[in-house]
Parts: sequence; structure tokens; C-alpha cells
Amino acid sequence: MFCLYFFKNIKTKALRVFFVYIISLGIFAILCYLARYYFHSLKSYILLLRIFTFIEYSVFITFLYFTLKSNLAKKILLVSIAPFLIFCIYNYIKSNGIEFGNMPFVIEFLLLITAISYYFFEKLQEESDIPIFNTRSFWIVISFLFYSSGTFFLFLLSRNVVNNKDFSLQSAIMYSIITILKNILFSISIAIKTVPEDVNTNKNVSFNDSIFEDE
Repeated sequence: MFCLYFFKNIKTKALRVFFVYIISLGIFAILCYLARYYFHSLKSYILLLRIFTFIEYSVFITFLYFTLKSNLAKKILLVSIAPFLIFCIYNYIKSNGIEFGNMPFVIEFLLLITAISYYFFEKLQEESDIPIFNTRSFWIVISFLFYSSGTFFLFLLSRNVVNNKDFSLQSAIMYSIITILKNILFSISIAIKTVPEDVNTNKNVSFNDSIFEDE
């Protein structure tokens, strides 16, 4: 609802992609809840999680595609979507659709952390009078970095602890905290008042529609 309220502020391709992620997140959250607690179908719940994992990765990679400036980096990001899809399908078939399996999530978050690292590397190379924290892309990327890194290590730990009820409860609490903080950062990215591009006085740097700024 918060994102819908600010729908009128969506002016760039990257923002539109981010909006798609927010909408898909809400839809899959409802579907997963119904599958798990209303229909009591673990197989459907796991299938929905696997589908959303791929959608989440694809959408954020597309977001970075419209945010980054390097054509080579963009091509690498887009090419990575197909192998990740193949791996998700293979892992789901191997698990017979009845095992949760953390590996797709671990691979997803590892790839996202790598892509986000390059995002910050590229931003450090730019010459701009606009502070990076005054751009919506910064807060969106920060939220994904926090969410990916936190959940990544959480899933890694869970692989070493099996059938431990105390750890499962602690993991659920930690994941909830990570998700809430991610949503708070998402809200900041939407509510923040960005600096227009024309404030930048550096004429040597060319900004195109890949730069994630409000006009």
C-alpha cells in the first residue's frame, strides 16, 4: 500500500522494476500463507518459494541492469539469470518437491551480494555532486544487501543445525527482524526526497536513463 501511494513518483525504468518486485512480494506472501496454513500443502508452499526465489533474483538483477552504467556488467548480470533458473529447476526436481532445501537461496544471495559489491564499486568511480545517499537506488540496494547478507549467513548456519527446535525458533525470529528492517529501508527509498540531476554541475560526466534519479 505504501508503494501504491507513491506510484505517481515512478518515473524511471529502475523504479518500475522495483515496483514489480514489491507487487510480486505481496502476491507471493499471500499465496505462500494460503498454501501453508489454509490448504496445508507443503509441496505447493515449497514450489511457490522456489518460484519466488527465481523471480526475486531476476527482478533485482533487472533493477541493477537499469542502474549500472557498464555494458559488460549489464550483459553478465542478464546472462546469469538463465543458469540460475536451470539450477533452481534442477534442485527442485532433485528434492522431489517435498524438501525445503536452502541451496537455491544461498546461491541467490551469494550472487546478489557479488552484484551489489560491483554496484558500489561503480558508484565509487563516478564523479558526481549528488550524494549517493540522496538516490533511491542506494537505499534499495542497501536494503537488498542487508537482507541478502543476513539471510545468507542464516541459511548457512541452518545447514549445520538439523532438527533443533531452539535454533529453528531463533532463526525464525532473526529472519523476521531482517525482513522488517528490509521493509523499513524499502520505505525510506520510496519516501526519500531525491536530488534532481540538474543539480550536478560536473559536465564531464554523462548521465543517462540508467542512473536512478528522479527528474
